[in-house]
Amino acid sequence: MDEVRSFKSQTLDYGDFIGPGGSVAVALMPQRPTTGYVLLTVLPEHRRSGVGSALYREASSWLRERGVHRIDTRVSEDDEESIAFAERRGFREVERNRRMVLDLASLARPPIDPPTGTEIVTWADRLDLTQGIYEVACEAFPDIPGAE
Repeated sequence: MDEVRSFKSQTLDYGDFIGPGGSVAVALMPQRPTTGYVLLTVLPEHRRSGVGSALYREASSWLRERGVHRIDTRVSEDDEESIAFAERRGFREVERNRRMVLDLASLARPPIDPPTGTEIVTWADRLDLTQGIYEVACEAFPDIPGAE
């Protein structure tokens, strides 16, 4: 739940809804405030029973109430059933990112030699930098290749 609370704290607005065997989370993010970010999940044994459609309608309604008429979502490239669900509702693929994993345990730790006057710290160690991190993220995130 710490991850959920952290995610919510980064949104402009957030809603979540649960149904029998499924849930949907919907958020407005600072870097793309006119596009809703939606994560909809339905357990396999509850699919094709209307749960996903009902949750999708709820998320869409939530966004319309806020004047938002675009949705961004993610679907695993090997989940044909979910891709078909999205396509039946008018979604189209705009980018494809394969899942990549880096096993850090198998790598030798490289030396860290920052320039003079540079200190490397964790965000948790310097919460006073939060506003600056947020401002840089709002400016930089739209320039990340692969996103619209």
